[in-house]
Formats: sequence, structure tokens, C-alpha cells
Amino acid sequence: MTTRKSDDEATDWKWLRILLVIAPPLGYALAYTYERGYCDVFEIPKELIVLNWTTIFIGVSAALAGSFLFLWFIMMLVIPQPSQKQRRPIWRRLYFFSLLFFLSFFVAYKYLLVKELLYIIAYLAAMAIMFFVMPIFDKSVKDVKGYREKLERYDDLRTKTEYPFMKRLGLRGILLIMLLGGAFLFSYLEGRAQAINQDEFYVPSTYPNSVVLRIYGDNIVCAPVNKARGEIDRAFFILKTNDEPRPMLIATRTGRLYIKQ
Repeated sequence: MTTRKSDDEATDWKWLRILLVIAPPLGYALAYTYERGYCDVFEIPKELIVLNWTTIFIGVSAALAGSFLFLWFIMMLVIPQPSQKQRRPIWRRLYFFSLLFFLSFFVAYKYLLVKELLYIIAYLAAMAIMFFVMPIFDKSVKDVKGYREKLERYDDLRTKTEYPFMKRLGLRGILLIMLLGGAFLFSYLEGRAQAINQDEFYVPSTYPNSVVLRIYGDNIVCAPVNKARGEIDRAFFILKTNDEPRPMLIATRTGRLYIKQ
């Protein structure tokens, strides 16, 4: 008993040491991912990105929030004890797909532009086909009659095939991979969300028909804007914080702005 407890404690310390080693570069990578999400909306050149402690804090915070959402999604699949009826393959798929549907449209509502909803719809349609249609055409269930029976055989074979892989990684390893994936995904999406939902921009006094998109170091990244249409031109110019005459940045409520198509 003592040996088993010692082994568990050694494993826990091993994971803690690994997390401490990867924490600084991971925080930097998450902050860059956050800024990349913002820049991609306005098509700001990624070469201009400069990180500071503020962006690192925001990027890591967004990543943690996304990780907890992913963890909730995983726990909703693992913790509930379904009834016998829900254990059937059709109900199991409907339960999983309903959670996936909710998560996908939450992401679409909060982080995506309206025109990008088509990607979510196409993704959910593809997942529905993969869950409910493709298994019945698998070679391993060709000799089985009945839709539910085909799904049961497919699930049994699939579980036996994938179990060694899951056993090798372990539950902790699988959760860590999922949480890291969720962290980077939601860090990127939070950067997008800030750009999409921002309705107040700084306007430089020296260029009143433009807005400040981002400030990186002493570089003030600006772009011409058509305020009546809410469109930003695909043309960037950079002001310096030490330029003469020094530009004043005036906070202006412009409404949401979008890159000109």
C-alpha cells in the first residue's frame, strides 16, 4: 500500500515539474495565439505582433476560460450515469451530438462572424453523418441486420480497437491533451471576439479619418476607415509614439468595424 502511494506521489510531482517547465513558453504561445486571433480579423500583418505582460495575462486568462469550458464538455460526457435506454447506441449518439451542437453554436455566437456560420453548419452536418450514417457502411458490420444492431457492433469493435491507445496515454494524458487543445483554441477565439465585438477605437488626432487597431511597443498600427459604412480599408500605416507632432489618441465610439471586402 505504501509503495503504491509513493508511486502516485512521484507521478504527481513529475506532472508538476513538467507543468512548471512548460508554463513560461506556454504562456507566451497562448498570448501570441490570442493576438493572432485579433490580427486575423483585421488582417493586420502578424510580423507586427509584439507581446507584453498585459497581452500574456489576457491570452492566458482566455485560454483558462476555454479550458474550463472544454473540461465541462468532457465531464458532461463522463460524469452522468445514463439509464439503460441511454446506453443504447442511438441515444448515446444523440446525447453526445446535442452537447456538441450546444458547444458549436455557443462558439459561433460569441466568436464568429455571421458569414462564418456556414462553417459551423457544415461541421455539424459532417459530424451527424459520421455519427449516424457512416458506421452502417463499415465493412465490419456488413453481415449485421438492423440499424441499431449495426451501431452496437460498430461501437464494440471501435472500443476494442481504440482502448490500447487510450490505456497507453492514460486518463490524465488524454485530459491534458484536450485541455491544451482547448486552451489554444479559445485563446485564438477570444482574440477574434475582441476584434469582432469592439465598438470603441482610438482615433489619432493627426489622421481623423483613421482608427488605431493595435499598439505594439512604440508602433501604433492604424488603418483608414469609412465610419459611415463601418469599413476598414486594407491599407495600414504605422505611427510612432515619439513622432513629432506627437499624435493624440482620442477614444471614439465608432460602432463595430469590419475589414472592407
